[in-house]
Amino acid sequence: MNTLKAYDRKVRTPFGLLGTNENALTFSLGYLYSVCPEFLRKTLHRLDIKNVHFTRFGDIEISLQKNTVKDKRGITDLEIRLPGKFHIIIEGKIGLDIPSLEQCEKYLPELEEPIKRLAILQNAEHSNWIAKYKRENHAFKGKLKGLYWAELVEDAISLLRSYPESSSEGYWLRNFIKFAKEEYYMGSYTHEVWIVPTNKNEWWPGGLSFHEIHTKRGKIYFWSHGKFANRKPLYIASRCGGFDSVQKVLRIEHDVTPISIIPELKKVRGGDKWQNLPSTIWYLSEPIPLGRKIRTGPGLFNVHVTCDFDLLLTCDTVVEIRDKMKERREGMSE
Repeated sequence: MNTLKAYDRKVRTPFGLLGTNENALTFSLGYLYSVCPEFLRKTLHRLDIKNVHFTRFGDIEISLQKNTVKDKRGITDLEIRLPGKFHIIIEGKIGLDIPSLEQCEKYLPELEEPIKRLAILQNAEHSNWIAKYKRENHAFKGKLKGLYWAELVEDAISLLRSYPESSSEGYWLRNFIKFAKEEYYMGSYTHEVWIVPTNKNEWWPGGLSFHEIHTKRGKIYFWSHGKFANRKPLYIASRCGGFDSVQKVLRIEHDVTPISIIPELKKVRGGDKWQNLPSTIWYLSEPIPLGRKIRTGPGLFNVHVTCDFDLLLTCDTVVEIRDKMKERREGMSE
């Protein structure tokens, strides 16, 4: 019989002492909600629960692994309740699984406050399965919502500038991010290919363009907002009127300023000094030729597109790739 010794798995955060199963991650999430109200507020907004005054956050009840009482339906992963206001049940899923219709239905009777939410927390990309369930059972309307681990990690990253590591909130935000990304399944990729818009305009006279920083000088892609913070593709394609190569993502770092990677960015004048903002940095390999050019197509402008790699071999434009991926995602939800 194989045995796992304690030192076979590195524990990098206090949350790692909980283990690496589904319960460990939902426990860490519930604890972060309790110590960082602003993180909880971001989740409430994602669930369309707004206008909760900060004085009421002390009255919010957070329960983990709570036994349901009606008809002995089982145990809920995480519950958040403000008496007289709202009641949220969060059902955590791992991997790319989605819950069955029957599994979602069993939680509806447990929701008791005026504002009711059943949130399914998963790692899968956004799909139409929630809309499908609402069509099959009208009781879900206004109640059933999707949450995604990647979005919650993005929310945590977006708060790092507000809470230094020396603060209690900052300490636990950083540990949650590290736990989710390094000790749990968040280390896996989220997309096969990410097609990003770039341009060849010089940022200063005789200087570099974003496209050159991406493909030649620094071989990095960066973003200074939390919008894409947890996006982890296998490859990134830099499109400028199209593209004819991809670059493998070698590693990702958060909370790094672009100017610390490329000091020449200090020559950029004006703007909001984005080059000094803490950013997510994707470090890239040398360009890998595709053997042909894929044009952008009409009307795409600055849109980011994620896709499966095989579409790079069969589609002629990024617009076509986007439409094919939309068809695939909708087909998977039927």
